[in-house]
Amino acid sequence: ECKTPFAMTGFYGSYDTVRTSSTIGTTNDTTRGEALTLVPFKGWNESVHKASAKLGSYLHTINDSTPDYSGLKHVITDISTRPERRKIVFVITDADDFSVRGVKHLHTLADKLGVTIAALGIGSNLVGDVFRNSVVVKNGLESASFRLLANNLK
Repeated sequence: ECKTPFAMTGFYGSYDTVRTSSTIGTTNDTTRGEALTLVPFKGWNESVHKASAKLGSYLHTINDSTPDYSGLKHVITDISTRPERRKIVFVITDADDFSVRGVKHLHTLADKLGVTIAALGIGSNLVGDVFRNSVVVKNGLESASFRLLANNLK
């Protein structure tokens, strides 16, 4: 059993398009909002053994639209309230459709809150273009990749 406290939270959702106009007859502006549903894979005080029994029940959460910005913002804010000295958010992603500007904002927020963001890119080089601390895995989740990521965070 791991002695370091950790939680695992996944998320899924969709993007909502909202049309607005200031006066009747003007061109509508559209904004894109993220609808976020959090999936608590493992709680802070939950054992890994107990949490592992739940993982198979979350297959329905896999889809093509992930509200990444909202999900990461929630997790960064949540972990910042923890008492531990070192706070790291690990992101496993292909970084598809990530906004560089949005992730830059998340890095700024994380820095202010004392949180480090580390990204593990699965099969895509986009992760290195978007996240400061990242490694890309193209042939599986090998332990060497995790060691490399850990070394980058020291």
